[in-house]
This record gives sequence, structure tokens and C-alpha cells, in this order.
Amino acid sequence: MPRSFLCAMWAGGGNVGPFLCLAEHLRARGHTVRAVATASLAERLAGAGVDLVAAPDGWLPTAADLMAAADRTEPDLVVVDYMLTDALGGAETLPCPSVALVHTLYRELLVDGAPHPMGMAGPVEALNPGRIAAGLTPLRSHGDLLAAADLVLVAAPRALDAPGEVPGNVRYAGPLLEGTGSDDGWEPPAGSGPVVVVSLGTAGDPAAELPVLRRIVAALGGLAVRGLVTLPTSIEPHRLGAVPADVTVGGYVRHAAVLPHADVLVTHAGLGSVVAAVAHGVPMVALPFDRDQPDNARALVRMGAGVALPTAASSDEIAAAVADQLARSTSPRVTVDPRPAVDLLEALAGG
Repeated sequence: MPRSFLCAMWAGGGNVGPFLCLAEHLRARGHTVRAVATASLAERLAGAGVDLVAAPDGWLPTAADLMAAADRTEPDLVVVDYMLTDALGGAETLPCPSVALVHTLYRELLVDGAPHPMGMAGPVEALNPGRIAAGLTPLRSHGDLLAAADLVLVAAPRALDAPGEVPGNVRYAGPLLEGTGSDDGWEPPAGSGPVVVVSLGTAGDPAAELPVLRRIVAALGGLAVRGLVTLPTSIEPHRLGAVPADVTVGGYVRHAAVLPHADVLVTHAGLGSVVAAVAHGVPMVALPFDRDQPDNARALVRMGAGVALPTAASSDEIAAAVADQLARSTSPRVTVDPRPAVDLLEALAGG
């Protein structure tokens, strides 16, 4: 029986792909998927066939936004970005089950019962007055929000995360990857030699990334490779300066389109990039900046999927690391199969 799903999400970069992956598979099974989301995501959601039913003025949808949308659409299940801590509280008041979608590692980042990026939205003390007014139990830690969810779905393979037990409502979905979309049929730059893809994500700090990108470009110029540097809209190509002949600079290309052609990925170690690389068996050279990136870099090294360098690494150090990864015969690869995760969502929704 077709069911109705309501997602609450925000424009945080790598957190969007897992939602769109789930939406694609749910829609393929005949279900309706709607979203409460940051207005800037409207085009991507429309392209995925997801109806944007509410676009809050700010970055982060709130409990009130989610509850109002649920009142209008009567969903059978809500899926909430786990960093939307206020909206997670709103989900507790709804008559339908709720899922917290974790788009970072879980065990690797565990602090006080929850992955520590949850605290970026604010302390639990700021949430408790609203919870008390809604008749909900005050929080002791952010982990209480995840404990209240019917399901905590982690958009990563278990093998990438740190060892240790997890609560009974936590499930690892493995890679939840957005499809090729408008990048379908993409081809690598012409020429010979291995393909080295450079992507420092879409939501970073241009001032911090630009000097690192320049050193990466210089490193690729000293190697017999075809380099592809994909830039976010916040960095204009001319700011890289002189670019070697075998290095192509362009806009962002979806991982699903570019990584099947890649021999090495040079990355900021955002989880979306790391998970996509291990899904395609592409070794990595990680230069993590901030947020969860150092933890992700440590995780990929632990898994044997690449190496990590400081962002201050020289061009020579970057070139040596890329050459070492190119010399590898294999790199770990994980299975990509969103169907078990979609099965869980269907079952919770009563499908």
C-alpha cells in the first residue's frame, strides 16, 4: 500500500544526498515523499520528485515547521536530519513513527550518547523550555533525542565506523548515494594516464580551501595523471592561478558520475565523499579541515582506504601520497544496497 513520508532537512552539504537516495527508492515503490527543507534545496528536491511543502526562513527547520507540515500532510512516517534537534523534538509529538537520519559516523563521534555534531544546533538547555511546554520530558543530553526515535539510520557502512556496541534502534544503512542525475554520461578528461579527482566538497570555507587547492594542483602537475579539480560555486576557477596542461578545472560533478572513472580521490574527508569512494573502491588522499572531517579521515585510514595529510602539507607531500595510492593494487570496497534501509522505513510506516 502506498504510504506518505515527510522529511525534515537542511542545506548542509553532504547531508542532502542520503535523503535524496531514500526518496528515490521510496518513490520507485509508489510512495509519496514530501519535505520541510531549507529553501535553497527546492531545485534539487524538485528534480528528485520530492514536494517541498514548507521552506522556513532560516537554515534549520524547527519543531513548529515540522508539526505544521505534518498536520497538513498526515504522513505515515517522518525522517528528520539528526542535527535538527528542535525538529526531532517536534517529531516526538506526532502520531506517526520517527526516524533520525545520521549523515556522519556514529561510534567514532560519540559524546554523551550522541555523535557530537548534534551540538552544533545548540545546547540541550535551549531545547528544554519548548519540550516542557509541549509536555515532553526534558533532555539530559542530545543522546536522549536519538533514544526517542523509533529508528536511527546511519548513512555509512558499519566497517567504516569505530568498533563498539550501538543502541538497539541504530541501524547502519551503508552508502546512501544520490544518483548521477544531470551528470549521467559524464566522461573524464581526454588523454592517457590515471584519473585523479579532487573534491573538497560544496560547503566549506573558500579562504581556507583555496591555498590547499593550489598546492594540490601543483602536485598533480608533477605527476603523469589526468587531474580533475571540481570546485564549489564559491570558488572561481581563475583564483587557482596557472593550471598544468593535464589538469582540468570545472564545477561540481556528482560522485556517482565521476568516481567510476577515478583512480584516486583527493578529498576533504566529508563523509559523503568518503562513503562514495569506498562504495566505488577508490583510494583516497584526505586533507581534512574541520567539523567531522578529521574523524572521517582517521576512519578511512583505519579501514585501509587511504592516507591522511594535514591541510598544511606541501605539494611534494601531496604528490607523494597520490603516487603511493596510485601504486595500490586494490582498495576496500563496500556493498551499496539501499533496499534494506527502505524496507525498514516501509515497515515502520505500516507498509
